[in-house]
Amino acid sequence: MILGGREGLVGSAGIGVALWGMTVLIGGVGGSVGKIWESDSVHERDYQYYRRHTVQRSERIPAMNGTAVSQWITDLGIWPLIVMLLPNLMLFRKLGQAATKKRTASLYQAIAVFLVTIVAGTVTNFGLTDTYLVVGVAVVAVAAYLLRKRMFPYRSTCPECGRKHNIFSAEFKNIYVMDDDLCDACRTASRAEEADDDSE
Repeated sequence: MILGGREGLVGSAGIGVALWGMTVLIGGVGGSVGKIWESDSVHERDYQYYRRHTVQRSERIPAMNGTAVSQWITDLGIWPLIVMLLPNLMLFRKLGQAATKKRTASLYQAIAVFLVTIVAGTVTNFGLTDTYLVVGVAVVAVAAYLLRKRMFPYRSTCPECGRKHNIFSAEFKNIYVMDDDLCDACRTASRAEEADDDSE
């Protein structure tokens, strides 16, 4: 039924107002949805940026929950042990009884290095973390401290005259090789005295 006159005008005005209200409502809802969508996109970009830079930073700095250090030690193989044993073949054996104590100390040190290598290999092979390597190294360090008199029987000064050895010269052997820890002058004097006693 088509309304005419005043009632038709009122009805048309009411329909117009209703349509305008729906348009405003839809526009407002659409704008809100657009803002929410844009906000989610911004948050997603921020998250991706944070994740990318966090991963890059974690790759530069090895974490304790990884095996970077253990893998590095394992890759070295037995070379650290060989380096520790070289003095026994090149220095200590030639000097015989004059370097027995220092030779034994170098063997203890080689064993400590070998134990650390074993711990690193175990961590790598069983998929553990470097935390276990730290525990193993701590145990070896405690054992070395308890055996410090045997593992580190070194003196930086001559026990006879108190002269300090120069570690950056040939006198380094007086610290690391010779059991008496004497400087060259005192050792020469001691040998001269022993020769005089033998001649008498």
